[in-house]
Amino acid sequence: LGIPRQTKIELKGRYLTMMEDMIFKTAEILEKNNIRYWLEAGTLLGITRDGGLIPWDNDADFGIHAEDAKKVLKIWPQFLPKYLVRKKLVQSNWLPDNMRVLKIKTPIEKVKNIKFHVDLFCLYKVDNKYRWIDNKTLKHVEEKFYDNLETIVWKGKKLYVPSHKEEYLSVRYGNWKEPVKDFDSTLHDGAIAEKGF
Repeated sequence: LGIPRQTKIELKGRYLTMMEDMIFKTAEILEKNNIRYWLEAGTLLGITRDGGLIPWDNDADFGIHAEDAKKVLKIWPQFLPKYLVRKKLVQSNWLPDNMRVLKIKTPIEKVKNIKFHVDLFCLYKVDNKYRWIDNKTLKHVEEKFYDNLETIVWKGKKLYVPSHKEEYLSVRYGNWKEPVKDFDSTLHDGAIAEKGF
């Protein structure tokens, strides 16, 4: 017997409000504990392009430096009772450690097996690039995007984003100003280095 597939939802109504709250609370806890983070992937794309989260993207994406993952795991009680923190480990010859992603989940959605969470992708600096694993796919971008961060203001709150944000989005998504509903991050992402390990 396999693990049942997670139910997908759209970020509308109550779920949209809940996800916005999760993003702000996650950022607040990380900042309070001096853990550097930045908005990533579809979350950064939606906020930059549309001014809000992409409705058909049912999670939120952050990046953190992999060495900070242990700090996040130490402060997990600060996420309670609203959120749980789970880690996912993946061994890879391409990365110096096995920490892949930390997931911030809501207890009810976890029990109901609903796909609704915040991903904290753990990035490793290797030579002059940052590397990470996303859905069994090795990805990398130039160091300039993450060595220094910029800030944006969204819904009255300051959040961190990669430097050269529009160039970064072009690397990841090509013509990022045009929405692509069937975008597959394991096939179409310009950051892909290696697939299927």
